[in-house]
Amino acid sequence: EPIIVEVVFRNPLKVSLVLTDLSLLWKFALKEFTLPHGSEASEIVSNEKDVQTSSQKDLITTEVISEFCMNPEETKVARLKLLPHQTGELHIRGVVYNLGAAPSPGDDGTKVEGSVFSDGMFVRGRQDLEIQGPRLNSTKEEKTSVRHGPDRRLDPIITPPMPLLE
Repeated sequence: EPIIVEVVFRNPLKVSLVLTDLSLLWKFALKEFTLPHGSEASEIVSNEKDVQTSSQKDLITTEVISEFCMNPEETKVARLKLLPHQTGELHIRGVVYNLGAAPSPGDDGTKVEGSVFSDGMFVRGRQDLEIQGPRLNSTKEEKTSVRHGPDRRLDPIITPPMPLLE
């Protein structure tokens, strides 16, 4: 089953921006669920540039959005997908992209659309996703202070296929 993460991007500038090679950044620990309960997870694999291994494509397929255009002062949602192929623990860390300004209108006043901008200057960007958990409110100490519990929405556990219930 694919895992879909929706990320909201906001362009506060008065110029159009283009995000290229937009994808999720993740860390994955292989875990065999048929082994005894006390067994540890094996090696950790990541899709970060400095940690890439050849086996990561066999573990998780990462969808890459080649071009994501944003108009001035626009808020837009990007739907990013991961497709796990092995069992284990997945930790979605953030998003990575190349950020650049959209080209100015062409000579005839029309904008260039639907093309990957190879001649512009791009900066590699990374945005870590940190979600605040639910507010803790069960004890007097938690009620008087602002404390939040852990949030595991970006840490799914990939299990083997199970029977379908109707």
